Amino acid sequence: MRFLRGLSGTFIIAFALTSALPLALVAFFAVQHFNRSLEQEYRDRLAGIAELKADQVNALIEAKQRALETLAGLPPLPEDITALVREHAGGESPASVHAKRHERVREILRLVMASDPSFTEISFADDAGTVHISSQARREGADVRGEAWLIGAKDAAYLGPLERSSNGELGLVIAVPMNRNTPSPDGVIAAGVRLSAVNTILENAAGLDASGRTYLISPAGEMLTLPRNGVGRAGIPDARQLALRCFGAEAEGSSSGATADELMLAAFHRLPAGNACLVAEILKDEAFRPLALFRRFMAATSAFALLVAISFGFGIARAVIREIVRLKQAARAVAGGDLATPIRSDAVREIAELARELDLMRENLARANEREKTISAVKTEFIFIAAHQLRTPLSGVKWALKTLLAGDVGRITKMQRRYIERAYDSNERMIRLVADLLDVSRLEEGKFGYEFAVTDFRAFAGSIAEEYRPRFEEKRIAFEIHLPGTRMPVSFDPDRLALALRNVIENALGYTEHGGRVSLNVTESPDGIAVEIADTGVGIPENQREKLFTKFFRGENVIRMQTEGTGLGLFIARNVITAHGGSIAVASEEGKGTTVTFRIPRKRSPNPSGQAPLPTPRA
Repeated sequence: MRFLRGLSGTFIIAFALTSALPLALVAFFAVQHFNRSLEQEYRDRLAGIAELKADQVNALIEAKQRALETLAGLPPLPEDITALVREHAGGESPASVHAKRHERVREILRLVMASDPSFTEISFADDAGTVHISSQARREGADVRGEAWLIGAKDAAYLGPLERSSNGELGLVIAVPMNRNTPSPDGVIAAGVRLSAVNTILENAAGLDASGRTYLISPAGEMLTLPRNGVGRAGIPDARQLALRCFGAEAEGSSSGATADELMLAAFHRLPAGNACLVAEILKDEAFRPLALFRRFMAATSAFALLVAISFGFGIARAVIREIVRLKQAARAVAGGDLATPIRSDAVREIAELARELDLMRENLARANEREKTISAVKTEFIFIAAHQLRTPLSGVKWALKTLLAGDVGRITKMQRRYIERAYDSNERMIRLVADLLDVSRLEEGKFGYEFAVTDFRAFAGSIAEEYRPRFEEKRIAFEIHLPGTRMPVSFDPDRLALALRNVIENALGYTEHGGRVSLNVTESPDGIAVEIADTGVGIPENQREKLFTKFFRGENVIRMQTEGTGLGLFIARNVITAHGGSIAVASEEGKGTTVTFRIPRKRSPNPSGQAPLPTPRA
């Protein structure tokens, strides 16, 4: 059993135990094959029924059309209608003769309707749209110029769309032109036709099972006939989709098709006449009933086989997974900074080897981290000592230069003053650099003390912004200050936050060209305040933005335009704002400008996330 001790042996056993999976797959594909075969069989059957019934309905409509065409050419009807129209127009015959001829034509129409009760009305209208004779006297004289049948039947027979009347009867309008081989005037004979026989055709259940049904729908998916065992799908979204497919098939060169959804199998056939679609459908449950028992049996067998395989596989793999999870937690601990806890495992050989490799990595990281801490501490101490030692002589130089500029040791020439002022400015930059280095050292050592007090942030921000207005005006940069109209009491350290705000404004001033624009916008919310400093300066290259808040970082584009600067401003600003429990973000586009936004809460958190414990604010 030695081969079972390794991870590979564990997976060999797991794969062996999952041998039931092929049975489940075979059962699944067998059921799918049978389902597809039976579905195709029913689709073909429904398609045949739909086509047959559609042909029967179409034959019925065509028979009514032929009957009306026969009537249109049946002597003496064309001659009598011609005479009636002429008499009506010119009054050539006595009124009694006209009335007798009118009654004779109407009697012919009544006889035709009596012999075929499916005709509900027969009328003649001339091309001008006037009804001259009708089986319904009230229609005579009516203006039908806008009727589709008058326009459509001037040169050929017209078959109107199938429609369902208010009393539920199915019907349509058929119109044919008068016999053009006679001297009769141009006109159309139209008839309303009741298609009661269509219901008999549709109710015939031959070839359909108990749930099978056939019915007609319009292009809009509306019900034209009621199926024998329900309202069908007409009038619901599925029926509208079915109608779209049926009538859209014309563009594809086909008048029939089939479809299926979760409940039904259906086939459709578009009627050549009547502008309707005949649908034949059956419930899927009934169609697939012979396969239901087989499907349940195969599903139960497959489920049992899978359950057995999964149970054994899970039992074997759980031990492996437990160790992997433990190693993942150990790796997370290392990523989180825990480099002191050893990583061990007594699991299978491969996982134990992985644990040893992870532990070796932990030890290497710990040694590298210690070296980094030592180097960083030495560097910080060196910077602190050097900066501290430089501060005193620089202050002395500043005092001496200021004394010379003030003339306390005698008058100086203009050229001497210019050189002394340059030396003074350079000394000031060195003093600011030393101050920044000292601040950075204190920040890294956790000795950057804070003294919080509730202060009006509106007045605080306004006073600092106004300090810079002369410098903006001197550089011809528009400086806009937007402050709320009311006091903004916030708990913060005015000195430390002023340092952060000044650093951001200094950057906007230094890296915005003449004629540019800088705005400072202060807003408040129930949780705190937000300060936005936006400029139209040079911006920050996209590939350097991730270094924004690191020490001594300056963008390549700003180094070329301005050699001054320490690259410590945003590093100090972020640390100060974070110590206030706030956040800072920068949005920039090279060549278009930069927007720096920082937020601080109204009340400082007792220990802001990621910061060393801060001194308790003084009352």
